[in-house]
Amino acid sequence: MRALLALTAGLLVAVVVASCGSGTAADQARQAISDATTPAKTETKTQTVTKTATQPTRTATKTVTQPAQTVTSSNTVAVVPASTTGSGSDSGGGLEWWAWLLIALGVIGIGAALFALGRRHGGAKPEPGGSTP
Repeated sequence: MRALLALTAGLLVAVVVASCGSGTAADQARQAISDATTPAKTETKTQTVTKTATQPTRTATKTVTQPAQTVTSSNTVAVVPASTTGSGSDSGGGLEWWAWLLIALGVIGIGAALFALGRRHGGAKPEPGGSTP
């Protein structure tokens, strides 16, 4: 029963630790910066039409200039710090969730082995009516 309780507590700790610092806020901020720095698109069209007749020579030239179209895109992302305490420097790297799970299982396994070893070699049972040292 105690082993099951210890295993459950260890898994809970591993899940809580693994959920810290997943980096999604940083990824969203990088995407917003990338979207905001795209260059504006400017386009100018010029068209010339020339008509020639055989009777009296007549040339018609028409130039059409459209105003440049500027496309501006703005995205706003609210960045919430993952931790309000700490040194303030984030290396950006971290262990994956499965690595934290393996670490937690290893710690639980070592704890269970030490517990079992201590129970087996803990000493003799006291005799009824006797005093324990």
